[in-house]
Amino acid sequence: MKTHPLFTLAITTLSLVVGGCANAPQAQQFPQPSDLWESFSGQLQYVTPGHSVIGEFVASRHAADFHLEFSKGGAVPLIKVSRHDQLARAEGPLARGQWQGNAGSAPAALRGWVDEVPRAFLTLEHNMKIPRGATHPRLDVDRGRPRQFEVPGSQPGEKFVFILNH
Repeated sequence: MKTHPLFTLAITTLSLVVGGCANAPQAQQFPQPSDLWESFSGQLQYVTPGHSVIGEFVASRHAADFHLEFSKGGAVPLIKVSRHDQLARAEGPLARGQWQGNAGSAPAALRGWVDEVPRAFLTLEHNMKIPRGATHPRLDVDRGRPRQFEVPGSQPGEKFVFILNH
C-alpha cells in the first residue's frame, strides 16, 4: 500500500504540534492558602480618579506568599491576585483579563494590586501600634489589631481602603 506524501507530511506536522503542546511551559503554580496562612476579610473600597468600587475581600498571607480575592456581593469576582516572591498574577475584570510576570514590571493599572497591596498586608502585625514598614498613610488600630488601613496605589489618585472584620 502506497502512502501519499502530503498525507505523511500532514500526520508528521500534526504529531509535532500536539507533541509540542504537551511540552510547552505551563503557567507558574502559586501556593494556595491553607490552614498555615493568616487570613483577613472585610470590605475594600478601590478608588481611581473618577471611579470607586466597594466590595468584599479575602486576603491571605504566609511568609512571602500573598493571595487576594475581591468581589462584589460575594458572588461577582472583580479581581484575584496571587504573589509568590517577585512573581505575581492578576485575573478578572479589574485586571482586564489575566496577567502574570514579575511584579516590578506589571502593567501600570495592576502595579498597585500586585505590588503595593501585598506589601501592605505583609507589614501588618497583631498587637501593633504602627506598621513595620510605615508605608500606610493611615492606619486605625483597635486593641492592638489593625481595623482599617489605606494603601496608596501606584498611579495618581489610586488608593485601596481596607476595613477588616474581627
